[in-house]
Amino acid sequence: MVRALLEAERAALDWHRWRIPGQRRHGQLRIGRNAAEILDFAREFADSQLAALDTALERCESARNSEIHDLLLRIQEGEQAHADWIAAQMDEIARHGAHEFRG
Repeated sequence: MVRALLEAERAALDWHRWRIPGQRRHGQLRIGRNAAEILDFAREFADSQLAALDTALERCESARNSEIHDLLLRIQEGEQAHADWIAAQMDEIARHGAHEFRG
């Protein structure tokens, strides 16, 4: 039981460390040349964050660690809202073209 709790806490900390700029494990800084590219990169990053949160939430559930699970759920809600905002901006670009985009 203690081992499972430690693994769930480690998953939450790993997610948080990965989220902090400069400490991301996978890859390079990606800068877009225009709004569409910037939003596309942001969408990819948001998707990876949501996937990492899903993994951490599963570990918390298996460890029955409700405190960290609840914290990660609140974080996930914010990340999902951000992903939805990015999708809405990308829809605006698709609908009106990049030259009309005001973000």
